[in-house]
Parts: sequence; structure tokens; C-alpha cells
Amino acid sequence: MYESVFSHYYSIDIETEIVQRNDDLVFLQNVEQFVKDKMSGLYFSNSNRLYKIKSPTTEVISSIGSMITEVDVAHRSLLGETIAKRLLGKEKDAQARITHLEQDVQKGGLVITCFKKDHIKYFAIVKIHYIDFYEENTFEEQRGLPKKDVILKTSVCRIDDDDIIDDDFYLSDSTKPKGQGAAKFWWDDFLELAPLINDADNTKAAFTKVDGFLSQEFKEDRESYWYFRNNLVSYLRSEDEFVFNTMVERTIGTLDIEPLNGVDELEKEFFKENLETKIRALQLKQGVRQFDTEFTIDKKEVKARVKRKIALMPNVDLDIKGEIPDFKNSIQTGMDGDKKFLKIYTDAGYDVFKNPQ
Repeated sequence: MYESVFSHYYSIDIETEIVQRNDDLVFLQNVEQFVKDKMSGLYFSNSNRLYKIKSPTTEVISSIGSMITEVDVAHRSLLGETIAKRLLGKEKDAQARITHLEQDVQKGGLVITCFKKDHIKYFAIVKIHYIDFYEENTFEEQRGLPKKDVILKTSVCRIDDDDIIDDDFYLSDSTKPKGQGAAKFWWDDFLELAPLINDADNTKAAFTKVDGFLSQEFKEDRESYWYFRNNLVSYLRSEDEFVFNTMVERTIGTLDIEPLNGVDELEKEFFKENLETKIRALQLKQGVRQFDTEFTIDKKEVKARVKRKIALMPNVDLDIKGEIPDFKNSIQTGMDGDKKFLKIYTDAGYDVFKNPQ
């Protein structure tokens, strides 16, 4: 259940260096509807990253604290204007840094809102990016907000007894490619926050949690374990940015595993949904995020984590350093009478052991 506490809107013009608030009642009612439709679910999004407060005395954090407890609408609106003016200043700095690239900071407005969802209070700061278009009837150039693909930079935190939870800021930025997180000037320069979990720890946690689960889930079916693990390793080694949904899809893969050979599509789909649900559950433990849903993959951590050395016999080890292409057809197991064997298809290995040098 959604309930609006308050909403304020500020237009920000970097060219004229003007911040202007709109206190029109009907306008703000429409803004509140926009918040309900587009933003009230952002806290629970699979496309955000968790941040923490650097200091409780920074300008934005202090203003948020005052706005939460302020009952006078006009004064609260002025407090929000302080936040909007800070954003204008930081956007000017960002514009100066990218001017030589012939790029512009996207124009837009700032929504500052407080709302309740399922009796829990949230506070959001959202930058809305406008687009230029031609009005249909007059063909005059206009500026407005797209209805479907709204471009947003967002910050959403939870409020408990009118206090900000200092390690509970979820940020997202639809202007950035999937996985890259919010623009640095947004979370660092403007909001003065810091990632709660760094990229190295995120990479380590994501791999160890998923790999540990797979090992336990398929402890009686090691061929399936190695199939899924190989998919996970392939994803982490081939991509630069971690996106949780993509990782889940790539780890599950095509389900080319022995237990599913010959089963009907309904059973296969049930297996897939069940496995996906279990992997997704790894990201949270008792409501605490174990790793972010989007971050930059730390390749040093990947290299350290994916290595596996398997003792085959005295003085002979199998050293796995990464993903194995065409895994199912490259490594196979079998029985030769009462003896177990591991079959590895390899021209290089064959030449070393079989062909004369």
C-alpha cells in the first residue's frame, strides 16, 4: 500500500544557473502520482547499488534530516531548494569536465519526495531528464518527459523514527549502461555517499555465494555442478559489469545436463524456475544484501576465485584456471570395467603423450 507524505519539485537550468520550485497544488498532486507510478518500487529494484553516508553533517544529508521533521510546507520547500541548488553547482562542475568531449549534462528537474509503502517510510531524491520534441499540432519545439522510458537518477533511503538509516541508500541511474551503477558525480560529488560494498568484495561475495550454493545443491550430481559452475565462471570472465539478472540467466544456461535428458518441457521449466528462485535468494540473507545487483567485476578477484586444482593421482593434478569451452563435450567421465576414468578431449595433450617429439 502506497501513501504520499510530501513531494516537492524543482526545475534546474544549468545554462541560466537558475533553480525554480513549483508549488502549484495541482502540479504537485501530479508529481505525487508520478512518484507512485514510477518510483515507489525503486528501493526494491534489481538495478541499483547500496551506498552509505560519509558524514551525517554533509549538506544533502543534513537537509534530508530537516525535511523529514519539518511540518511547515514553505520552509520544507526551501530546504529542498538547498538540495536542488547543490545539484546545480555539481552539474556545472560536471559540465566543465565534459565540455571538451562535446557532451552536455542532461537537462531536467529534481523531485524530492517522502512516501510510505506498506507502513515503512522512504525518502527519495530523483533527477528527471527531459527530452526535446516537436508538438504534434503546432510542430513547435517543446521539452517534456517521456511517458514510458523515463530517464532517472535516483536515491532512495529508508526512514526509521524520523532518522535516516546511514547505510541504506539505494542508487540507480538509467542514463548509464546496465551494471555501471550511478554516475560518480551523483553519488560522490552531489550526495556525498560511498558504496557500502566495494567492487572486489562484491565480486568475491557473488562468486562464493553462487558457487557454494551450486556445490551443495548438486553434491550428488557433480557433472551438473561443473556445468553450472563453468557457466558462472564464463560470465564473470567475459563481462566487465555485473548485472544480477544476466548472471542468473547465464549461469542457468541451456540446462544441457544429464538429469534433464528426455524430460518434457513442463518438468524442465519447473526445474529452471526452482533453480532460479534459489539463486536469486542468495543475494539477500535475513533482509541484508550480501552483494550488490550491479557493480564492476574485479578481474583479480575472479582470477583468484575460479582457480581449482584437482588431484587426479599421485604427482598428477588437473589445474582449472577459467571457463572450459563446450564443457560437456570436452570433459567426460565413465567406467572401464570397475575402474573410473576422466576423459579430456585435447589435441595438445594428445600430441605430448602420443605423438613422437
